[in-house]
Amino acid sequence: MNNIMVKFIGIFLSATWIHYLLLICSWLLAVSSRVYLNGISYGFDYSIFQPDGVNYTLRTFMFLGRDPLASASMIESWYVLYGGSGNHFDPSSILPANNPVWGLSEPRVLYPLLSIPFVALLGISGMLVIPSLSLLMLVICIYKISSIYLKPGLGFILGMSLLLSPTVLRWMVANITDSLLVGLFAIVCLILESKKEGNFTTLQLGIMILLTNATRFATPIWLAIALSDFIHGRRKTAIQITVFALVVSIPTFLVQPSSSILPGEGDINLVEKLKAMPLSLGKILFIEIAQLAVIDRLLLFTLAISFFLAISNLKNDTNLRFILVLLSVWAIGALNGSLGVNFRYQLPVLPFACAVIVVNSKVLENRLLKGFGDIKRKGTQL
Repeated sequence: MNNIMVKFIGIFLSATWIHYLLLICSWLLAVSSRVYLNGISYGFDYSIFQPDGVNYTLRTFMFLGRDPLASASMIESWYVLYGGSGNHFDPSSILPANNPVWGLSEPRVLYPLLSIPFVALLGISGMLVIPSLSLLMLVICIYKISSIYLKPGLGFILGMSLLLSPTVLRWMVANITDSLLVGLFAIVCLILESKKEGNFTTLQLGIMILLTNATRFATPIWLAIALSDFIHGRRKTAIQITVFALVVSIPTFLVQPSSSILPGEGDINLVEKLKAMPLSLGKILFIEIAQLAVIDRLLLFTLAISFFLAISNLKNDTNLRFILVLLSVWAIGALNGSLGVNFRYQLPVLPFACAVIVVNSKVLENRLLKGFGDIKRKGTQL
């Protein structure tokens, strides 16, 4: 009987079509649960229509050629019914001329552009299509990375664990850019883990730099990837990534308001904000870990495993890349300065974290077997 169970588990963990089917079905179930069960929960805003989404929705309507004020009024009515707070706001306040943070979202054109056909067909609900597809892109890319290393079963388990994460679902099934950014960096991680070099790979990475920076500010992540390549001898690629990432981020630096850096510190100059950065880094690190420990232990456990596996062998490029990307998203969170946002700004590290577990799966397996063996010996001695 035990042999039959082992064979069945082995077949299941190696059956690609079963994995894809279950991942897609689980993704549909996860998205459906978010659509039907959302709102304020224990003081946290789990609504699928977030305050930031107002800007992206208005931009999509403007791309469709709709009247901005009429569109703003429609969005306001929608948010009263389906927004987390349910509060009224002045529709004219979200128009570009009156919105103080419009400059922050102005370079983020990709999400509104991709949402055009879905909003044209479904109305404001169509703003959820791209984020939902990005979530699917994340789990599929992780599964494909695991297949590269001949570990499809592990990729399936990792994908399912992300679909069970309340943190991942909170930010990736919502009308904001975070989900699309994570999906794009999942593709980047897949490209990098394919270990292919040459002009075509460089072109792919160049396209992804354009797309991610047209989604939201991603330059620190690209600089982290470039630094990893530089350390591991791919210096030409590292220089190309660095130069191109800095060039394409110029529009963001030109139009973003000065309040976008540590907005909670108030109206102080850049030097004073830089002095406040170390404290912000410390606060972000403590609060993000504490929140995950309370509301998403599965995700915290996954990240902890990735971290300890990575620092045990930084000579491996996958491991070093994860650590550097982790530092970069930590810095992005500190620059924003918002406390208690439940790992929102750190989400792009997820595919890199899962790649570490896949690449080091043999090491993890040996350590687990050794641990179980030690427990068994101690039990026998007792």
